[in-house]
Amino acid sequence: VTYDSDVPEVLGEIVPNDAGYKFVGFQDNGGTLVAKFDGDDTFTVTEAFFNATGTYTLIPAFEVIEYTIIYVLNVPSGVTAQPSNPNTATTYTVADSPIALAAPTLAGWEFGGWKLPNGNIVQQIDSSLIAALTADRELPGNELVLTAQWAEQTFTLTVMIDQTKIEYEAIPGVSIGNYMGALAPEDKGDSEQFLGWEMDGKIIDVMTTLMPEKNTTVNAKFGIPSV
Repeated sequence: VTYDSDVPEVLGEIVPNDAGYKFVGFQDNGGTLVAKFDGDDTFTVTEAFFNATGTYTLIPAFEVIEYTIIYVLNVPSGVTAQPSNPNTATTYTVADSPIALAAPTLAGWEFGGWKLPNGNIVQQIDSSLIAALTADRELPGNELVLTAQWAEQTFTLTVMIDQTKIEYEAIPGVSIGNYMGALAPEDKGDSEQFLGWEMDGKIIDVMTTLMPEKNTTVNAKFGIPSV
């Protein structure tokens, strides 16, 4: 039997004291749900409750809300590689243990955190987060949307010409020569000529050598040319 206008006014939605729970109706002393809440102060009642006479004890019943966790990897424009996301949890309730959010990885990019729609960066999902988002009405559809933030990863490229140091913020995978440009030291005379650029003990072609994923030093090599 579905009740609407004939339901006594004392029967209405009960707002839970704690975030993360929803009102599902009323149960009797035995724990049986006898008036299921359908929304808009409408209830579907059991036959036993419908035909009850005298005093009938009703106890508000609540259930935990299951929130769906949505990870938006937010791959930067122009990047074809896909991030590796170590997070496996797809749902959360306030009855669960807190979920520590792990950082995904994307070659050439630094992870800047998981951002909520309100702009806040979150490191774990727990009951206090749910309480804050519920208070601000920021959990539409019981979905917790987390968007990955990325910053292009850079390392320091140091160019040494004798005691002169020149530093560049370089992106891995980009030609070292793109940063150095037409930089070319002058010879020091017949006995000290510029022989080329040296990295990790080897003469390199800066235009074809790519910036590695580490801070790197390139030295101007001087000496006597071999005949």
